[in-house]
Amino acid sequence: MARMAARFLASKHEAASDPEALLLSTVVPGLEQLRAALQGRSFLTGTFSYADITMAVTLQFIQPVEERFIPLGPGRRKAWSHPALAERFADLLRWRDQLYAEHRPPPVAH
Repeated sequence: MARMAARFLASKHEAASDPEALLLSTVVPGLEQLRAALQGRSFLTGTFSYADITMAVTLQFIQPVEERFIPLGPGRRKAWSHPALAERFADLLRWRDQLYAEHRPPPVAH
């Protein structure tokens, strides 16, 4: 019954038959473009800008930033991680982590 319901919902809402393949075919080219745009630089437009912030936030679904910046807990952290993409784009994650370290202080505990 559950399988039948899942198939019905997937067809009704046009869900991808292979979500992983769809993810890779849409996300990987964008991450490659980000890598190419950075060309090893610290910032996308020469100085820290909204473009850097936007791309840094986008990388959250590959591997979240450290818990000290955004507390998620282990379950959410695992759900918001894609180990294969994190390994493939480790350079972009290091870039993002550097931005957080330099431009976002950890939240103050109350």
